[in-house]
Amino acid sequence: MEQSENIVTIKYLSSYYAPKEGQHILTVTGLEDYAGYKGLDQDIDFNIIKDTEAPKIIDGAATLDQVIIQFDKEIDPDSISKKTIFIGKLVIPKDMLVKQNYLTISLY
Repeated sequence: MEQSENIVTIKYLSSYYAPKEGQHILTVTGLEDYAGYKGLDQDIDFNIIKDTEAPKIIDGAATLDQVIIQFDKEIDPDSISKKTIFIGKLVIPKDMLVKQNYLTISLY
C-alpha cells in the first residue's frame, strides 16, 4: 500500500491476488486523521472492466537529448524498460519517466 497526501493506493504482489473483472465492494473502517477524528465506516462499490485496447501513440516530440511520446491513455510504468525502447540501432536510453500518458526518454 502507498499513501501520498490523502490518496491511498493498494498494490498487489501479483495479479493472482487482485480482484478479477466484475462488481466488487471495498469496505473502509477505522480511519482516523492526524487530529484524532474518526472517519465514517463505508462500503464503496466499484466495477473492474477488462481493458481490451492497446495504447496508441498520438504525438511525439524530440530534442537532441530527449524524446517525449504521448499515448492515448495511461501506460503502466512497469511495462517500459531499456529493453523495450529502441532509438535507431545504437542509442540506448539513459533514463525513462512515465507520467500518466506521457513517456519521457532521456538520451544522455
